[in-house]
Amino acid sequence: MIVLDKTIENRIKEHRDRWVHLARSCDDLNVQAVQEGVALTYLMAGIPPPDRLLWLDSPLCGAVAAAVFNKLYENLHIRIWHKPLEQMTQELFSSKSESLPAVLWHEIDRKLKLNPLGIQDKIVAPIRTQIGRQLEVRFGLRADPRESLQLVNEDVWSYILARVQQQMSDEEFALLTKMIYDSQFASACSSQGWYCGLGGQDVENLELLSFAEELGMDIPLAKGILALSRQSSWWWAFDKVCIVTYRPQMLLLDSDERLHNDFGPAIEFPDGWTVYARHGMPIPPRVTHFAHRKDLKEIESEQNAEIRRHLIEVYGVEKYLIDAEAIKIDEDSCGILYRKDFIGDEPLKMVKVLNSTPEPDGTSRWYYLRVPPNVETAREAVAWTFFMDADEYNPEQET
Repeated sequence: MIVLDKTIENRIKEHRDRWVHLARSCDDLNVQAVQEGVALTYLMAGIPPPDRLLWLDSPLCGAVAAAVFNKLYENLHIRIWHKPLEQMTQELFSSKSESLPAVLWHEIDRKLKLNPLGIQDKIVAPIRTQIGRQLEVRFGLRADPRESLQLVNEDVWSYILARVQQQMSDEEFALLTKMIYDSQFASACSSQGWYCGLGGQDVENLELLSFAEELGMDIPLAKGILALSRQSSWWWAFDKVCIVTYRPQMLLLDSDERLHNDFGPAIEFPDGWTVYARHGMPIPPRVTHFAHRKDLKEIESEQNAEIRRHLIEVYGVEKYLIDAEAIKIDEDSCGILYRKDFIGDEPLKMVKVLNSTPEPDGTSRWYYLRVPPNVETAREAVAWTFFMDADEYNPEQET
């Protein structure tokens, strides 16, 4: 196995940092650079440039237009995206260059995969999920939009249709208005979330080839894709038309770099489309509305266990256990186990433990961890968090 020298290691880190910045960017697009990136992408794939370039405001708006074009034109995702990237990666892995041998690229690829940036899971996945689900709620394909889902409101939907209509032909828009009343419309739009480029959020797919280009390797088939991805947000390629979407105007993350906002949308696009999320998990807007009032009764009446968990976290776990008069059912050197009962649902059990690693100021912090409802002792609860049985857990041996 080849060992990467410090210079390469540092350049990889700097390179990844630049891509992470792009993945989170809310900057305006450079229109000329995007146009040049589109032209180069088609040229490198040996395909004539598209007749039109559509500028849309969000991944949802782009997916709606792409669902229509997918019925009328050839989707070039395989030809423009998959095949060129696969070919360039294979050439990289078979490189016979003495200064940049194939074994080097295998090792770099291994290092990148061992430490994924997680952009797809932390940012892209919630957006992809909400494209289809919000449309399902809007068109009545999910029974209770209050239960756990978000909704495309009337103003945003009207604006999306107007934006699309401005740039579509009469034939294309007529097909869209027909498709909207089809029960498969939401899934058709959702599937387009997988047949597109993700712009700066495509780092995990592009970082190896991008780094190779930075080191001077000749990767012609990927040049256009890399240029376009550095300059754009989500984009779709068809033989007659290409769709480019603008970056979000707001994107908020938690300390683990997941989409997160307790008080409003975690991401918002120029057309008003939003995704609400806490710690990377999509949530209904009412969870963030709760953050402004924090009514204990709302937690008590919540029927959805996952949403109740979010409400408790927003309320504050320790404050909730006190205000809701949770019962302390066990205490020992491992921690304190609490129980809170709910009508018609399993009880909530949480164990309070002291972090064994001191904070920077030297103090030790208490944590509350949710545990299964069948645990009966604090030791059993803490042991469960370490995937152990109570009789296996020996905190005196912790390091």
